[in-house]
Amino acid sequence: MVLPILSVSNIATSVDFYTNKLGWTKVFGMPGEDGNENFVMVSLREGVMYGLSAMHAPDPKGQGIALMTYVADESDIDAYYAECQNNGATIATEIKDE
Repeated sequence: MVLPILSVSNIATSVDFYTNKLGWTKVFGMPGEDGNENFVMVSLREGVMYGLSAMHAPDPKGQGIALMTYVADESDIDAYYAECQNNGATIATEIKDE
């Protein structure tokens, strides 16, 4: 399994996006020294998980970085795409068959 860990500027906002907009499930969270979560694992289904890690750098970098996720051929990507749109996710690039 490949488990991407994404640095995010706001854990709560990111968890809200993945769970409420994309339909993922929060698996667990770990609190930091301040008591707030600083790492959360989210899952779409078994074998598809991302770690969300709090970004503590004063000047975060990463603009221009893209993350792509492989979707198995038997997955109904069109149904998942429609579900994300219905949940209000902003789609930056429309999906297409290639």
